[in-house]
Amino acid sequence: MTAASRSEAIYIFNTRNKATDYSSGDLFHFEHSASYPVARKLRLGVNGYSLGQTVDHRQFGVAVNGDGNRGRVVAIGPGCTMTWARWAST
Repeated sequence: MTAASRSEAIYIFNTRNKATDYSSGDLFHFEHSASYPVARKLRLGVNGYSLGQTVDHRQFGVAVNGDGNRGRVVAIGPGCTMTWARWAST
């Protein structure tokens, strides 16, 4: 039984809605998890993610709300994985 770690980075491109001339801003999303087995079918660890908007929301060529209404969030918390099926991988 060994410790495990996983990370993922995603960039989301948004395009303009032609009907409303509204463009949602592009996003960068990163998540990470790390866990350690404490029993044969049980792993405990920590998970976290962050999301940041890299481009302003725009409508009619102007930043929405004057500041682009950019979103941003960071979170971290506990993780627990229980494997029930014998064919499942962890």
